[in-house]
Amino acid sequence: MFLPQGQRKEKGGIRRVYTRPGALTSALRHAWGLEALKKIDGKRVSDDRHHALDALVVAAVNEAQVQSLTKSYQEWEQQGYGRPLREVKLPWDNFRRHVLEAYEELFVARPERRRARGEGHAATIRQVKTRDEREIVYERKAVTALKESDLALIKDPEKNARLVAVLRAWIAAGKPTDPDNMPRMPNGYVVNKVRLISRNKPAVPVRGGSADRGEMVRVDVFSKPNKKGKVEWFLVPIYPHQVMNKKEWPQPPMRAVVAYKDESEWTIMGPEHCFRFSLYHRSYIKAVKSSGAVIPGYFAGLHRGTGAINLLLHNDPTNSIDGIGAKTLANLAKYSVDRYGTCAEVKKEVRTWHGEACTSHSPPD
Repeated sequence: MFLPQGQRKEKGGIRRVYTRPGALTSALRHAWGLEALKKIDGKRVSDDRHHALDALVVAAVNEAQVQSLTKSYQEWEQQGYGRPLREVKLPWDNFRRHVLEAYEELFVARPERRRARGEGHAATIRQVKTRDEREIVYERKAVTALKESDLALIKDPEKNARLVAVLRAWIAAGKPTDPDNMPRMPNGYVVNKVRLISRNKPAVPVRGGSADRGEMVRVDVFSKPNKKGKVEWFLVPIYPHQVMNKKEWPQPPMRAVVAYKDESEWTIMGPEHCFRFSLYHRSYIKAVKSSGAVIPGYFAGLHRGTGAINLLLHNDPTNSIDGIGAKTLANLAKYSVDRYGTCAEVKKEVRTWHGEACTSHSPPD
């Protein structure tokens, strides 16, 4: 497709792309004692390094060998052997040992995701009302999912005392769901859902209510020496609704997570805090604990309740290291990773907001 006529694999053309049958590649892995790196008991091992393993196997045989092995493979199959190509000459001496050593050194490069994609907030909008000078979030819940303990959370219990009594009697009766026995108000209205006090706190204001935040776009990392001179780390979460709304957020968020505290009690970044870098999904970092233990991995998220970060293993995105406390780490370093897996430490970054460099420490109004 991308080559001029006469150089493609057409009649009279030049063959430039050589494919290898997957069954033959698998048979070679078996023959060379490498199959356990990719599959165990026929199930794929969750390790992305298997792509490099297959590339190595394919590179270890030339076209003439492929033709010979394919013929041998077919002969073994015709004779009914369960494991064809059980005896195939190794590409070189100590081949398997060299492969295993190289396999252990492999590093899987993944691109950092910087674009602020995804929903600005969750689709569900919950009602928010002020009671006793504090905002309370209410959520609607199906009566079939109610427990008796939920009745104490029904909105305006004095006003809805009759509703509470109807639901309590219905729950006591075993919560029958046939149409004739669903809970009904005296006026005949069938109760399907009720509004309860939620544990959620107001998040993203939407049409007079509140919606859950979208996935974090990034986390801005600051540092500051404490009274003993030891560096402490401060993590400021950035959400899509903040990035998208330049009017409401002319300046970036400046509050860093404090474990088990309400956002209003989070630490405000000031001139004494030094911005280090921004963490995006799949930013590669190394967290060093006070014990000296180094935890490398791709950034997977920040828990806004505890201030702990989660990392993904470089070779297995399904396997994560969760709950790494960040504030008291001995060091936290970010690395750039090119497509060949070469890592270089990011010594300094410039904080940006709405596409421009941001150096102000003033929090948004």
